[in-house]
Amino acid sequence: MPARLPFAVLLLTLACGRTEPYDFPPGFGEPAPMDPAAQPMDPKPVLEQTKPMGCTIDDVEQHTLPPFTRRPIDVLFVIDDSCSMSDDQQQLGTNFESFISAFRANQVDFQLGAVTTDMRAMTRSGRLVTPFLTRRTPELPLAFRRMVSVGTRGSGTEQALGAARAAVTEPLRSTTNVNFLRPEADFALVFVGDEDDQSTVDIPAFADQVKALKGENAVTVAAALGLDTSFFCWPGVIGGWRIAQFTRRFGTQSLLALCREDYADMLRAIAGRVVNGKCIVSLRRPLDSTRRVHITLNGQPATFVTHQPDENHPNGSLEVEPCLAGGGVVAIAYDSCKP
Repeated sequence: MPARLPFAVLLLTLACGRTEPYDFPPGFGEPAPMDPAAQPMDPKPVLEQTKPMGCTIDDVEQHTLPPFTRRPIDVLFVIDDSCSMSDDQQQLGTNFESFISAFRANQVDFQLGAVTTDMRAMTRSGRLVTPFLTRRTPELPLAFRRMVSVGTRGSGTEQALGAARAAVTEPLRSTTNVNFLRPEADFALVFVGDEDDQSTVDIPAFADQVKALKGENAVTVAAALGLDTSFFCWPGVIGGWRIAQFTRRFGTQSLLALCREDYADMLRAIAGRVVNGKCIVSLRRPLDSTRRVHITLNGQPATFVTHQPDENHPNGSLEVEPCLAGGGVVAIAYDSCKP
């Protein structure tokens, strides 16, 4: 078996779940010029009503959210079942609520399935380890923990991409895994492990194949998570990893993680990209933790979650909750008062 490299550093350069105050240092980055097309309304009147007395509203940044159609979502977890994965599987199961909360809040019709990275055992090799789960599954958190507890006796030659390809293509798609992939649903592919892919899958060809699974109007998200903080977490080490190469092919719908240690944050970030991708804006500059921030959606105070910087959002990003199908305008403004 080759030397083990932690797969945890892979995908998901963002971890999330924070609300005010934001903890990025002030003064990092400069605001980009405002797009006139993204300013159909003036948020200041609403903000003036909510700001403390004696404070001044300034530094307004606006973003336009596009309208969209809420679609069902199919999520496939590809879980490493080799001997080092006991803790990771436990963390995944324990933090299920962090993942599923976005699906519930937005009343999304979801299906959750899991396969392992073992392509040697005929009983696995891309086959769903249990029947897939839905929002109607009894005792869903317990069912999820059981589904992702795939054991640690699988092959030490982890073939994450090979297992994913087998799971979503024939003959398994129409036999063992029948009805898991719905043509009307979006798709998320989530890798969970601590080592890189060792399959022979052609990365560009498989990425194109995954994008074509649900049609051109579907949203496809690729992500991965794992816990590890060894020196292999250096960005220069993971840049050439196969899973990193695969995931980057999904652009802003990909999540590259660099050794994040909090599964709750990572799972919430993945769910945000899958469920609320249309309501995530890339900040033109990091939120200033030294000042009080006001966030509005279509002129009304909005609930939001902040995400740390990643490859696609170098200044961080902001996710508005709930995500409105009709779209609208997000305004980010500061007052002159100290937090």
